[in-house]
Amino acid sequence: MYNEWIGFERIITPNRRLASFLSKQMVASLPENQLYTGKILAWQDFLQDCWQEFRNIIQQQQPRVLLSPWQSHYYWQQVIAKNDHDMPLLDTAQTVHLVKQAHGLLQQWRYNPDKLHGIKPDTDLFLYWQQEYQQLLIERQSIDESQIASCIESAHTQNSNLNDDPIVGVAPCATRASTACDKIPKNILLYGFDALTPEQQDLFGTFEKQGSNVQHAQMPKPASTIKRGSYKNIKEEITSIALQIKAQLDENPEPTLPLTVVVPQLKEHWRVINDIFIDVFSPYHYLPVADKKELPFNISAGQPLYEMPLVCAAWTLFDLLNENVSIETWMQLCRSPFVAQGISEMPARARFESKLRKTQADSLTWEWVLAQKTLPHALSVQLQAAFKLLQEKPNYAKSSDWQTWLLQWLQHWGWPGERNLNSEEYQTVTHFYRLLNELVGLDVTMGQVNSKAVLSQLRSQAMQRMFQGESEDKPIQVLGMLEAAGQQFSKLWITGLSHDVWPQKPSPNPFIPTHIQIEQTMPHANAEREYDYAKTMLQRLLTASDTVHISFAQYDLNSDSKRLPSPLIQDFSEQDYHEIAHDENLLYKLQKTKAVSQLPPNKPVAFKNHAAKGGAGIFKDQAACPFRAYAKYRLRAVAPELPVLGVSPKVKGILLHGALETIWKDLQAQQNLQAMDEQALTQLCEQHLNKAFEQISPKLSRQQQALEQRRALPLLLAWLQLEKTRDSFKVESIETSRQAIFADLPLNLRLDRIDALPDGSFLLIDYKTGDAKSKSWLGLRPDEPQLPLYISMMKTPPSGIAFAVLRKKKVELISLNQENSDWQQHLKEWREAIEQLAIEFKEGRADLMPKYGPQTCLQCDLQLFCRIGEH
Repeated sequence: MYNEWIGFERIITPNRRLASFLSKQMVASLPENQLYTGKILAWQDFLQDCWQEFRNIIQQQQPRVLLSPWQSHYYWQQVIAKNDHDMPLLDTAQTVHLVKQAHGLLQQWRYNPDKLHGIKPDTDLFLYWQQEYQQLLIERQSIDESQIASCIESAHTQNSNLNDDPIVGVAPCATRASTACDKIPKNILLYGFDALTPEQQDLFGTFEKQGSNVQHAQMPKPASTIKRGSYKNIKEEITSIALQIKAQLDENPEPTLPLTVVVPQLKEHWRVINDIFIDVFSPYHYLPVADKKELPFNISAGQPLYEMPLVCAAWTLFDLLNENVSIETWMQLCRSPFVAQGISEMPARARFESKLRKTQADSLTWEWVLAQKTLPHALSVQLQAAFKLLQEKPNYAKSSDWQTWLLQWLQHWGWPGERNLNSEEYQTVTHFYRLLNELVGLDVTMGQVNSKAVLSQLRSQAMQRMFQGESEDKPIQVLGMLEAAGQQFSKLWITGLSHDVWPQKPSPNPFIPTHIQIEQTMPHANAEREYDYAKTMLQRLLTASDTVHISFAQYDLNSDSKRLPSPLIQDFSEQDYHEIAHDENLLYKLQKTKAVSQLPPNKPVAFKNHAAKGGAGIFKDQAACPFRAYAKYRLRAVAPELPVLGVSPKVKGILLHGALETIWKDLQAQQNLQAMDEQALTQLCEQHLNKAFEQISPKLSRQQQALEQRRALPLLLAWLQLEKTRDSFKVESIETSRQAIFADLPLNLRLDRIDALPDGSFLLIDYKTGDAKSKSWLGLRPDEPQLPLYISMMKTPPSGIAFAVLRKKKVELISLNQENSDWQQHLKEWREAIEQLAIEFKEGRADLMPKYGPQTCLQCDLQLFCRIGEH
């Protein structure tokens, strides 16, 4: 087949992957002494090629500049932002995308926009935007990519008119106009096109009038063997297919053509597919073993460039350009391996990140971070120099100047890092530099802008650009429907052909009336159009291999709703060829491959020399789950605190504790509280809240402080009003720290408050800003053992314990005291429970035994460590 194509100067395909496939097959099929001198191009590249060929002729007729996609996108943004007619746009980026799509459809289908006036408001608004956009292009003497074909046709039409009246004595092809004739490919082959758009028909028709020979390639015959199967869900489907492919690859490790899986919803399922294929073909891929092999498969699903790890790291550096930098950005900087010293200084930076997490702030200033004494040395030097560079950042500049400055900023940080990049990372850096270089072309388009505007544009483009790393040919390919069309494979598996996936649901463009799209047979216009398209696409794929397996999943992973096979595959009888995978977890497979060995179970090890340090938390965690206490206080396996948006619950609790501490240090006794009127009490609470705010580090913003004061002040006032109604008391101690030994365990204790009562007894009080119940003190494994622990260490037991609950819903005092008939029994049970928990912890009991089952685990951050999901 490929030998017959030698005479064609251009072979044109619908997409770049098919063009690349044909180029490789052409080279492989030709004899060593024969070369193909033509070009195999995707349609969009063919248009660009034509523009380069005919640009001089077009410029002679009328000077035009071809806009880059980014420049065109920016003009659309400006037009829509300027002329939105106060229409609320929920998603500006999506609106620009749909408007550009509508503009392109009208160009491709050669439909006169004037016919759309007055049909519906959305269309009229689009036509207004389009008119403004066209006028802008005329003023700038520019065209966009959607107008290339029309310009080339116009150039040829004008040349033909000139040739109708040739110069006397000179052959037509010798005139200036005949230059276009010479540049037209004489033989053009179209491969893989199911149908041509009116734009394509007109352009190729123009070429044919000028003497070009345009032909459609003959497609291969349908497969000789077609098998249909069904599976429970996509995991079972992909696992079975992966095992089938592995068996094929074991028989023939180097197939002439790839073994290919086609997935209609590849973007949605690529992570699942990737995990399963790694599990089947290289179960110890993520382990640092010496004989690790390269993966034999390639998944073509691209990701937005913005989501690639290296680009995310670059954006972390760009986010540092703000005055107040979010705490997430500072933490990402600390753990990024893509900056200078990011790997060699990683332990120190991890410790500093842990400190940042504990601040519980939502943003931190450069000055605050630079003032920290625990800042790692290399990071401190980088930050100091970066802060000076930041002072030199211009307020406004041309986009080309910003390109230079942003490159300098990345270079200062040593991006993309100190280690050697792998192939994908290297390609990511290349693509990102290429995107940055495109900023140079926006000088005329954008003019003088600030850094926020240029980074907004850069981010928008990085999110739109799909990155798909080029890799060496692999024996296994996983492709989407469009990418696979027209190619040939050794064996082919087409998955996911359920009734709700294939044909796809219609998605007409909202800015063009639907009935016009249906009338013009535009893509995705209605169900009939989608059915015909899906049928043609499937028929094309059934010619791609001698053996084709088609299948679908009966259930979605997240739904119990039953799926039916696509109507396009119902005529194929179902075959009994399943090779369902065994339900083996990764550890079992690793043991089978001897990649790891299983260690014998260890008995609990009692700690020596009182190695564990802690307080009531030891007993609380031991009661909740012995493994949690063992991990946190013996192994120091504490997960980093997560930053929260706004003021965290922890900081809110610290503020209330701090305010109440200083309030009662002033008041000391209830009688002093009762002597204060409402105004004086309010002033007292405001004064001590301000003191508490001063103790928070880093400081809350003014807005945060105002909001938190509005929340905390009513709680304090309500609690103090309740305290007025209690029986007489004096505050004996408040927020008192104490070191003690209980059952040979060294403990650091801190009790919120001890009240002295008139009869000489004491009441222990624990402040709570969350939910609290008296039953949390009870049982052999109490949920809140702090007060029972404190009681167990006292020579003379108190007369009662209490939770001081300060919540928006309710402020109350929850207590158990000696007036309760079971008080003595409670004292005895608490002593026994606390002693038993201490013994278990000392002996090293680390059973995975959550007290309330999954409910306990929901409140734990060590699930990845204990791996309870595997038990």
